[in-house]
Amino acid sequence: MKDSNKCESPLGGWFAECDRFDKNGNHSVGIGKAVADVTYYNQSQGRDNEFTYQMCEECTKMYKLMIDVNDYEDNVVVAIQYYDKNHKGSFDNRKTTVFV
Repeated sequence: MKDSNKCESPLGGWFAECDRFDKNGNHSVGIGKAVADVTYYNQSQGRDNEFTYQMCEECTKMYKLMIDVNDYEDNVVVAIQYYDKNHKGSFDNRKTTVFV
């Protein structure tokens, strides 16, 4: 796998190792292939300080838990953009509504 395709999530990837599951549900550990860009900010650092990492499927699932729970480890997910455009799980909370 090319380095540019590897998961770089703080939960796994370069900083640790990702949980991986094969088609039979068997667990292994290693660097996963990136499937999405996940953008989030840390509440204590403020909304202007966003981080974006490319993440494997399992790390993306962990960050998806933060969408509905604002106090999850002080992180708030603002966008998940899957590389596969047909994936129905993409999420973007950066869109702003302007009232006239």
